[in-house]
Amino acid sequence: ADIVGLCDVDANALAEAAKDHPSAFTCADYREAFDKHGGKFDAVIVATPDHIHAIAAKAGLEAGKHVYCEKPLTHTVYEARKLAGIAGVAGAQP
Repeated sequence: ADIVGLCDVDANALAEAAKDHPSAFTCADYREAFDKHGGKFDAVIVATPDHIHAIAAKAGLEAGKHVYCEKPLTHTVYEARKLAGIAGVAGAQP
């Protein structure tokens, strides 16, 4: 796999990660990654605080990306059901 982009609100952590992947784009806001660089990647890894998991995973799914989300997948059962619906899980409510 090629790491083509890095996104982190912590500028220090982002700078450290960028050292290992100098050709990857960097940004502090995941929305910027999708808006400006969405054509450069096929998949997303969501490893954020729990309250952001569903929001970032939803953005990835709606952009047609493969999404791997660190657990817990969501902060609430409602968010889990909504994501399952967006992902097309059989029997889930969109």
